[in-house]
Amino acid sequence: MEMNSSQLSDDLQKVFPILENPLWIVAIFIIIGVAFIVAKKILEKWSDDVYDEHFKNKKTNVS
Repeated sequence: MEMNSSQLSDDLQKVFPILENPLWIVAIFIIIGVAFIVAKKILEKWSDDVYDEHFKNKKTNVS
């Protein structure tokens, strides 16, 4: 069951032919980066809404 590195890389190239082209790797990183930025913006908006709602409730309870 031992695999040498060249056999492993051949298997990887069969499974992931995309990885032979460096432009695909760059594109994948860009897509992941954009996804993280979008997720961060959504989370910031959502957390701001929750934060505002929480403090509005606190203020109404105090007064």
